[in-house]
Amino acid sequence: MNKDALNALNDIMSQYSTIASHHITDESSKQFLGVRNSICRFCKKTTPDVSFKKDAHALPHCIGNNALFTYNECDLCNYKFGRLLENEFAKFMHLNHTISGVRGKNGYPKYKMDDALIKTTGSNIDWSDVPIENINHNKDAGLIKIKQKIPAFIPIAMYKCFVKMALTLMPDNELVQFENTLDWINEENHQNTKYPFENLLLFHGNVATTERFHGISAILVKRMDNTDRTKPYIMFRLTYATFMFQVPIPLSKMDTTKKVTEFPYIPNLPDLKFGFNKMEIGLMNLHYTESLRGTEMTVTIKDLDGSGTVKYIDA
Repeated sequence: MNKDALNALNDIMSQYSTIASHHITDESSKQFLGVRNSICRFCKKTTPDVSFKKDAHALPHCIGNNALFTYNECDLCNYKFGRLLENEFAKFMHLNHTISGVRGKNGYPKYKMDDALIKTTGSNIDWSDVPIENINHNKDAGLIKIKQKIPAFIPIAMYKCFVKMALTLMPDNELVQFENTLDWINEENHQNTKYPFENLLLFHGNVATTERFHGISAILVKRMDNTDRTKPYIMFRLTYATFMFQVPIPLSKMDTTKKVTEFPYIPNLPDLKFGFNKMEIGLMNLHYTESLRGTEMTVTIKDLDGSGTVKYIDA
């Protein structure tokens, strides 16, 4: 256990308490949040005004979630959020999900953009159809970098996707603090909004090696009463495959400001096991409301021992 990461985690846990925690693997049985045929927490409608016939994923299907569902989302909201939010997240992660072998709704994704094609079976990656000038292979360092364009995506919709996940997992008694947040993610026109933002910050990380998280983990942490109120009231963290995302949930009645310029980072398993230099971590501002086209992404693959073997990071 890395001492610096453990101290940082203890510091966070002295300021925040965990209010929701879910961990699922390929072996997890199907489970549902909430009560069947209740009220949709996103539009506040009940039957017969809306139906609850479809299994609504509590976390997106595209990250490999086949086990955690919710009864608290009607079919109309499920369709809307899938179309407007989850699709944007999936487009941003398309290259990463292909290279990391994340199995989604239609099996393993296949990346095809311009003159490049990347395929995966989950354990083997075929990038033979990627232009050679887009691949940097350092055999001595055991490092491969692949640079490709990703599909056009809307940054604010990607951020809303994480907020929607958080609201899905959030305990009922906390939702009253996020009425404006619910209103915000329901806006279908991201540019014509009642809630303009200058900053929507997201921590994103990639282990970038053959080691990966075992399953999908999602947590919500809530600010304690004795914690500085300038810090976000609730934060959400998601880890799966080789990826980590962390966001503060905006527009809470319990927050003193809408403009978040910084927020505490929650150490995760790679940090605790290897230290802070294992995961490549960046900070993104996703407040942009228009579609970004032609964005290039560089995916780094490190195979330090040269074995090509996938190893899982467990607690």
